[in-house]
Amino acid sequence: QLMGYAAAGITSDHECITKEQALERLRAGIGVMLREGTAAKNLKALLPAVNPDTAPYFMFCSDDKIPAELLESGYINDMIRIAVSEGVSVANALQMATINTARHYNLKDVGAIMPGCKADLLVLDSLNPWVPLQVYKDGRLAYDQGRLVQTGTELDSSDLEHTVNVGELNLDALRLPLATEMAHVIGLVPYQIVTKKATLPVKRVDGCAVSDIENDVLKLAVFERHRATGNVGLGLVKGFGLKRGALASTVAHDSHNLIVIGTNDEDMLAAARELQRIGGGICIADGGEITASLALPVGGLMTNEPAQAVADKQAEIIAKAREMGVPEFYSPFLTLAFLSLPVIPSLKLTDKGLVDVDAFKFIPLGAK
Repeated sequence: QLMGYAAAGITSDHECITKEQALERLRAGIGVMLREGTAAKNLKALLPAVNPDTAPYFMFCSDDKIPAELLESGYINDMIRIAVSEGVSVANALQMATINTARHYNLKDVGAIMPGCKADLLVLDSLNPWVPLQVYKDGRLAYDQGRLVQTGTELDSSDLEHTVNVGELNLDALRLPLATEMAHVIGLVPYQIVTKKATLPVKRVDGCAVSDIENDVLKLAVFERHRATGNVGLGLVKGFGLKRGALASTVAHDSHNLIVIGTNDEDMLAAARELQRIGGGICIADGGEITASLALPVGGLMTNEPAQAVADKQAEIIAKAREMGVPEFYSPFLTLAFLSLPVIPSLKLTDKGLVDVDAFKFIPLGAK
């Protein structure tokens, strides 16, 4: 299957999670992006595949990193810091961060300091802790010792707002009939976006599956939110840790439907309705009340608010989720976002139902 991808023209992969997978890609002529994001942390497991001979074929990527983490620890410079601390040479680390990516994408005018290239530069006074003193963009100073010099451009985003168009939101839509005692359950994996396909006994009330806080099995719902089709996918997740309330988001790769996880239907409904009201974003419901929210009105994915303000608000919401039980090895809302991505193994949920990604087919919730 991997060789089929390579033969079809696929030239890069950012989904490797082991050294062996990375080397398989290189042997097939596929460049490997070493990923270290907020939800998926794979860099340290992949770095053993990097040596002076293989380094030209590796690149860095984050594949989703929240604003709070970007501002606190950095972006690609943080990955260089980690790589060097793990034994990669400074030259190879910088190579993977710059020229390799430019060459891979055939970008002739970036990736190096030489005639004919844009002067996109980070200026550092030390290789530890890899924090730039200055940033130049197209030869112009953009950032200088903690101060943003260039200002952004104000854009009219009104045409991209009011995008949360869901069908009717009511408690009936969250009822999950289950005729069997066993069910297919999405099993979370710490620090990863891949999931396990678990078969577990499920708590039922009046013939319907419900969240089981004691055994850390929670109900998950995905509402189609673009064309108000009324599609609702329902499933169960093991390991999220939530002890009360519900979390909801309209950032839900790749279809970006409205996704909700919770300990009870009432809070799940309240969270979904809040995102409908504010035009998308992330929120927490607890005891029937909205206790934290961040509006993302631009496509239900972005905001025009300053990065620091967004990071501060996001940090508050994440702290609230932690206080409600979500452990440190899961990013509350990015882990949630990836639960609806039906191209990453092994079990995911879409608005049309539960997907066995390994088998490329929908499967029922009930299991024998």
